[in-house]
Amino acid sequence: MTKSSTLLLLFSLFLFSHFASYAQPADSTKVEKTEISETVEEMPIYSGGEMELFKFLSENVAYPEEAILKGISGLVYVSFVVMEDGSIKNAKVVRDIGGGCGEEALRVVKLMPKWTPGKQDGEPVSIQYNLPIRFYLSRSQLKKAKKRNRKLNKPQINKPQYK
Repeated sequence: MTKSSTLLLLFSLFLFSHFASYAQPADSTKVEKTEISETVEEMPIYSGGEMELFKFLSENVAYPEEAILKGISGLVYVSFVVMEDGSIKNAKVVRDIGGGCGEEALRVVKLMPKWTPGKQDGEPVSIQYNLPIRFYLSRSQLKKAKKRNRKLNKPQINKPQYK
C-alpha cells in the first residue's frame, strides 16, 4: 500500500468515524452464554481511542488485488460483539462491496487487540458493535484499473499465420 493510499484510508476512516460510535444494540440473544446488552451507558472503546483504531486499520488493511484490478471501492461494515473482557467475538461482514474487501475487513477485525468494554451501571457488559471500514482508490488508481480492464476485455483476434 502506498503512502498516499494509507493517508487516504486514514483520512476517510476519520470522516466516517461517527458511524462507528453508533453501535446497534442487539436483541436479547446469547453469545457464548453471555447476554448482549440492549442499552449501555458507556460504549466500548478501542484501546488507545479512535485515532489508535484508525492507525491500526491503516497499518493492517491490505487493499485486495482483485478489488484494485476491478476498481472496487466503498464501505464494508463489520459487526462484532465486544465481550465483557474486551475481546472480539462473532465478527461478521454485514455489508460487502466485493473483490475480497469483506474478507480483508473481517481478517483485520479478528486481529484487533482487546477493547475497553462497554459498561452498564459501572459493570462491564457485552455489546454489539458495527464498524465501517472504507476501501478507497485514488483517481489515478481508478484510471489504471479501468485502462487495464479495457485491455483485458478487448477481444483477441488471432491473425492467420502465413508461411
